[in-house]
Amino acid sequence: MRIMRKVYTITLLILVGFSVHAQRIFNHYKYELLVGVGPTFFLGDLGGGPHIGRHSIADLDFLATRIGGSVGMRYIIDTRFSINSAITFGMISGNDEFTEEEFRSRRDLTFRSPIYEFNVRGEYKLIQETRGHIYLLKGVEGQRGNKFVVRVNAGLGVFYFNPKAPYEGKWYELQPIGTEGQNFMATRRPYSRVQLCIPTGIEASYAASRYWTWSIEIGPRFTFTDYIDDVSTSYPNPDLVAAVAPDDIPKDAARYFSNPKWQENRWYNEKRGNSFNNDMYIVCLFKVHYKMKETTTGAPKFTR
Repeated sequence: MRIMRKVYTITLLILVGFSVHAQRIFNHYKYELLVGVGPTFFLGDLGGGPHIGRHSIADLDFLATRIGGSVGMRYIIDTRFSINSAITFGMISGNDEFTEEEFRSRRDLTFRSPIYEFNVRGEYKLIQETRGHIYLLKGVEGQRGNKFVVRVNAGLGVFYFNPKAPYEGKWYELQPIGTEGQNFMATRRPYSRVQLCIPTGIEASYAASRYWTWSIEIGPRFTFTDYIDDVSTSYPNPDLVAAVAPDDIPKDAARYFSNPKWQENRWYNEKRGNSFNNDMYIVCLFKVHYKMKETTTGAPKFTR
């Protein structure tokens, strides 16, 4: 019985000590500054794999890969939950020239667009860090701590995009042109370049030290628009598109952006895109985290 009591006592002391230590960490180091950079991918009507669009990762066009970045702040609620707020920015693109699928290749449309996104996400640790010996005594063998963490996240974001395409060496904004008849067809209205999105992601991180952490995150963005690439429905009459286009857009350029094959009289009511699936984009970020100490007022600070 004495041995059992000693075991219980030691176990209780360890648990209390770990709880106090963990509470101290979460009370004083609740903030993390996050900075990341990495590739961006687009999933929409333009470009894609050598088959009819699947609206899935299988249709990623790696030749259209671009670059993006992110700056954000994490607030740690407890050992499992946290809140992440970030500004993400970068470029995305799509080009029918890169696909081997016959219809999209003959369509011959292309675009690029900047993305500026602000989001707030809730995070949950699927795998959380664990500590080794509570007193961290050097040379003591036994249980080792785990420095790897895996988080999943989801939330709400707002983003700005502005699709452009080239004509005779110059890039033009496509939304003002109304390439699918938005400027003269009553059933089609100009789309907004500010939209909502649902940012999701999974992040794997490694604690390099008490203050510094490295991570990689894959973050699909589900949107509520099919016009990130300026393509969604059917071809309008290119002459009418040109007639109502802004004055600074050459008439032939307006016709070309609506349908590069307009001189072949291949236009009007033919399928131009797939309006049943909204566009999405994916950001992959290699990030650096810095733990920031909380002040007595609750604000983060860099000093230790």
